[in-house]
Amino acid sequence: MEVHFYEKPGCINNTKQKKLLEDKGHKIISYDILETTWQVEELKNYFAGIPIEKCLNMSAPRIKNGDFKPEGLSDEAILLAMVKDRYLIKRPLLKVGDTYGCGFDG
Repeated sequence: MEVHFYEKPGCINNTKQKKLLEDKGHKIISYDILETTWQVEELKNYFAGIPIEKCLNMSAPRIKNGDFKPEGLSDEAILLAMVKDRYLIKRPLLKVGDTYGCGFDG
């Protein structure tokens, strides 16, 4: 299968995840998640059925230093923040055909 894989280039975990998929015979098409222009509606496809808090990269600089506190924010406010600061998006984002996903459990 062809897997569209949105990653942070150079991320050791994303590299390992791609290797696991390739070893299973999947064709990986990689994109830089930080350089991709995202829209709220598009991100919703990747997060469907997942609580928005689980779609946040809790290691993002703004979360770690306390500049961004998602507690108490609406899903829409969190999505808008993700569009502006792509580091907030949990990686990788995956698309296989019409199926979307966020994060990776090998």
